[in-house]
Amino acid sequence: MWCPVTRNLLVLSCGVCLFAASGCSVLRSGVQDAFAAEAPRPRPAVEEASSTNTPPADPLATADEGTKDASDAPSCYVEIRASGKEPKKIRMSLDDATHVQKVLEHTGLVKQFRNMYIELSRKLPDSSRHKLEVRYDAKRNHVISAFDYALHPDDLLVVRQDSSTSFDRMLKKLAGPLAR
Repeated sequence: MWCPVTRNLLVLSCGVCLFAASGCSVLRSGVQDAFAAEAPRPRPAVEEASSTNTPPADPLATADEGTKDASDAPSCYVEIRASGKEPKKIRMSLDDATHVQKVLEHTGLVKQFRNMYIELSRKLPDSSRHKLEVRYDAKRNHVISAFDYALHPDDLLVVRQDSSTSFDRMLKKLAGPLAR
């Protein structure tokens, strides 16, 4: 059996680990100071992309000059945030059946990123934005059907590459509600 001193040390060390993983204020202030000193990132430039059924040779290629004027057609924006690179913003014209999964396939992001965080920002009538969570199943390389929203004009789809490892995901699961 465990002696009382060893058991108490084990409980204390587990508590310290969970406290540190949850982002205690002592550790968090140092991290916040580091991010506050960082210069703000420049806004990404907007590119044009056509919404034809066949994806272009370059998945992030811009629309051809010969296509019809993209400003006439309703469009949405896709912001791609690859880890370690500058964000890239693409303007895509919408057809009547454009969903999040179709946009990911058209832009080639399904093949480019193994894991990703996806967020849909929808413009409201009062000009504010509402954020919708989009869940992506990396094992099937597909957006979960309950979260495969139809895109509306002026929607912003933000796709961030998830560069976390399986060890990072395991620690996040262990921390559970304390990590929030």
